[in-house]
Amino acid sequence: MKFLTAVLALLLLLASPLSAHAVTIDEPVETSSLPPSAPARPRIALVLGGGGARGFAHIGVLKWLEENRIPVDIVVGTSIGGLIGGAYSIGTTPAEMRRLIGDIPWTDVFQQDAPFPESSFRRKEDSRAVQVDFELGLRRGPSLPGGLFPAQPVTLLLNRLSLPYDGMSSFDGFPIPFRAVATDIGNGEQVVISDGSLADAMRATMAVPGVFTPVKRDGRLLVDGGVVNNVPVDVAKAMGADIIIAVDVSTPLDDIDRVQSVLGITNQSLTVMILNNTKRVIALSDVVVVPELGDYGAGSFSSSNEIADLGYKAAADKARFLQTLSVDEATWAAYLAERGSRLRTAVPTPAFVAVTGVDGEAKKEIEERFTEYAGRPLDTNAVELDITKVLGSGRYETVKYGLVERDGKTGLEIRIDEKPYAPPTIRFGVDLSNRQADGADINLNARLTFFDIGGYGTETRIDAGIGTTAFAGIEYYRPLGGSRFFVAPFAGFESTTQDAFRDEDRVARYRVREAGVGFDLGYSFDRHSEARVGYELVAVDASTRIGDPTLPELSGFVNTVRARYTYDGVDNPVIPTRGVRFSGELRRLFDSEATLDDYTTLNMFAAIHHPVRENDTVFLLAAGGSSFGTDVTPPFDFSLGGQLRLSAYNRNEFRGANYFYASPGYLHSLGSLSEVIGGRYYVGAWYEVGSAFNSWNGKDIRHAVAGGFLMNTKIGLITLGGAVGESGRGRIFFSLGNVFR
Repeated sequence: MKFLTAVLALLLLLASPLSAHAVTIDEPVETSSLPPSAPARPRIALVLGGGGARGFAHIGVLKWLEENRIPVDIVVGTSIGGLIGGAYSIGTTPAEMRRLIGDIPWTDVFQQDAPFPESSFRRKEDSRAVQVDFELGLRRGPSLPGGLFPAQPVTLLLNRLSLPYDGMSSFDGFPIPFRAVATDIGNGEQVVISDGSLADAMRATMAVPGVFTPVKRDGRLLVDGGVVNNVPVDVAKAMGADIIIAVDVSTPLDDIDRVQSVLGITNQSLTVMILNNTKRVIALSDVVVVPELGDYGAGSFSSSNEIADLGYKAAADKARFLQTLSVDEATWAAYLAERGSRLRTAVPTPAFVAVTGVDGEAKKEIEERFTEYAGRPLDTNAVELDITKVLGSGRYETVKYGLVERDGKTGLEIRIDEKPYAPPTIRFGVDLSNRQADGADINLNARLTFFDIGGYGTETRIDAGIGTTAFAGIEYYRPLGGSRFFVAPFAGFESTTQDAFRDEDRVARYRVREAGVGFDLGYSFDRHSEARVGYELVAVDASTRIGDPTLPELSGFVNTVRARYTYDGVDNPVIPTRGVRFSGELRRLFDSEATLDDYTTLNMFAAIHHPVRENDTVFLLAAGGSSFGTDVTPPFDFSLGGQLRLSAYNRNEFRGANYFYASPGYLHSLGSLSEVIGGRYYVGAWYEVGSAFNSWNGKDIRHAVAGGFLMNTKIGLITLGGAVGESGRGRIFFSLGNVFR
């Protein structure tokens, strides 16, 4: 995140007329005054600077100030300082902040999509099919989002915190008067936000260019205030502060040994500009607190408690100066009473629900979802869950909520921000694995999705891939009359290679080509499950490319009727830690040129993941299938072999008309990657047993023990491991892609 922010913000700085005028305030700043009943004492302003996760140190500083009875009469913040400062200004205690920050799912913050459990079933399918966590919009030609991440979990937290203050005319009415500093990306000017939606103000001040999506406000597009004024001491001075305490958590310069590359020099150049700008402004302060944060960087979001403790220590190190601002207990009690008199905690019961930002069928559908919240006390947890489900459709960039006044009544407003760059969208995936000692499989995949072609709620999905497997396909998904039933005609083509083995030796390599059309009638139960029945006609051509020419070759049409049910209730598509996934498909293949006989097949798969401790997960994978007594030839038979399919053996080494497989395993989390590039990484071990066979009497059960290193990244699951089977069989495997699919 540091480099990405550096490159994009540097371009902004070079393109904008900031230089010596970077901190000029572009709108009037009203002077705040203490209430008339307050004793005559200096007005103390607290200025909290930006620095990403390093800003959690502000929480520790606030705790020390309160413990030492130092009143704060004005709060001004930029970026993370704006978040912490805004929360403190409306009465959130440092202890509550620690809990709230700790509860934020930071991995979800750094995702384009809604959390996987709350995503719609079709978006779950997308996450499994193409695992690169990024989408490109095609609304006006290929275009990137305004920011990589919409930060929806933070948006909802800010909506919840500020809800009692919605509709307040000025931030001067808060328990502590507050200002947030943002940057107008249209003209490069500083924007000091003093009224309107507090949640939007805090979200705007933290919108790191290129990382988080910008915020629209009063016709402006706002991004992180740190671009122009990272520690806005001058804003506090203009508000009438007598004493200014500034907390600077800016990212320090790197050692010279680490800035020899072009990337390093670019990043260092941005840091120099921000620090020089900060030095000029911070000179106006009376006390400067600079926490010693060591190796904690702007992306250390999972270390909030440790960073907060270092902020507390930094304030304590300045005790000789800060304690001169302490007041006696009587004055402190009066200060707290006055501050508390402005505190708002009650949220009125909404009399109506209003949806803004969309119209037509989309507005009607969302209004129906939220109508139940009118006329009853507001349950913010339930509202936020429903908002997350709306986001789970993949149609919208952000969804916010708040209170609005209309005709003398208070209502719940659901504010929708559509994606300015989409639909349609295109997503990508990469699958890479070593098939066996002499080769590897690699595929580059893409999925293009259109919405509402032919009616609201429809989806047109186009898939394509090149590499070991070449494929292309299209599906048109159409709900029936607003119900959960849908129809889905489809067509596709696939060409792949499959190896044939005899006694561990590869004797041939098949090329299998399939092209077909079909039609499904389905029912969507909820965001977790779906059932389909349908028909497909497929032209099959299977021939030997290399090896034994006596192996059977197939060519002709196959008529198939099928029924399929899928349940996807896990918490993550890459490395699940809890939940169940199940799929089952029953197929009837009719007499044709390719299969010769009518027969029925059943294929089932189940995965159970369960956490046993904070960093430990056990899982069980199980699969099985049968052709019910019919001998089946490739490519219509079942196969085993390969990673998590008997990992010690070659891919598809064992084939038959029936099969079963089971694998209990254990994963231990070693830690987390930066949230910007991925999630957690694990070591694991698992046992595998299975067999593919034509006759139950002739089955040969195989065993394997495997283990390895697994890493959840933004481009998919990276796995490196090894397995040992019977008679000393073994192999080292690596992969990029989802082995749990």
